[in-house]
Amino acid sequence: MIRTREFEHASITANVGIEASSLDRRYFASFGVGRRLTENVALLGEIVGKDLNAADEKRVLLNIGIRRKITDTQSISGSLGHDVYAGGDQREQTYFLIAYQKQFGK
Repeated sequence: MIRTREFEHASITANVGIEASSLDRRYFASFGVGRRLTENVALLGEIVGKDLNAADEKRVLLNIGIRRKITDTQSISGSLGHDVYAGGDQREQTYFLIAYQKQFGK
């Protein structure tokens, strides 16, 4: 489930879900906020919980990123994140992401 609320200069997003495979299910959740810097550019921050139902594999990470709106239905974004908690004997990791988003049905 994804829930987003946009305001004139900011947005709030909450995500909750299950990643399912034939062998197991992994729960995740995230909460993010964004602030428009210009008409087409936004600064984003997010906290994410991954593998929430697997104590030894659970991770909590913080992401910060930027999104550029290309058109009303397309955007590109990049973010940098780092684990603030890694369950069991896992090491903390740093993440880099580049994404393209295309919305359909508008």
